[in-house]
Amino acid sequence: METLNGTPISRVHLKSNNKPKPKNKKIMASGISPATNRIVNVIVCLGAAVVIFGAMAKILHLSWADWALKIGLTTEAMIFIVYAILPPPDVTHGSSEPAASGNPALA
Repeated sequence: METLNGTPISRVHLKSNNKPKPKNKKIMASGISPATNRIVNVIVCLGAAVVIFGAMAKILHLSWADWALKIGLTTEAMIFIVYAILPPPDVTHGSSEPAASGNPALA
């Protein structure tokens, strides 16, 4: 039997395959699933739309403007509470290489 660093190759092969397989659920780097992120984004957009329609209705002196503003602003306040609880997104810009010192335009 062939060996790799004194260990039979079959054992190396078995050890590498003993790791539990990850499930198909994708988790973003911040720990939030894409489904949760999508739901929060939809609620944010709907709340903002209600606030905008309520403000427009208030300017036009429509009867339902007060209720639209109350519902929209309450939704937005709840969204800010949810954002305070959720972990911040992991944002990376550019490459992972360290920046060169000095101005690259002058090099």
